[in-house]
Amino acid sequence: MSRRTYLSGTFLRAGVAERRYILRLSPSGVVDTAWRAQTDDRQRPAMAVVPGQGVYVAANAGIFRLNEVDGNQIAGWTNPFCRE
Repeated sequence: MSRRTYLSGTFLRAGVAERRYILRLSPSGVVDTAWRAQTDDRQRPAMAVVPGQGVYVAANAGIFRLNEVDGNQIAGWTNPFCRE
């Protein structure tokens, strides 16, 4: 897989692409329109990328694990460090 760059922040748009708070850039530096991360309304999500495992995003509802391919949440994954 080519290296990608992931960004998070307070933005709602990147160029002509509507993106909310998190995006991925292609190796050429343009917004990867195929990667549409599922996030909630946290304006400054903390994010960590673990190659081959996923993109972890701290959002209002907890920590999400997103698929590196399409940005969808990985079904069935729960944050092992969250305690109710």
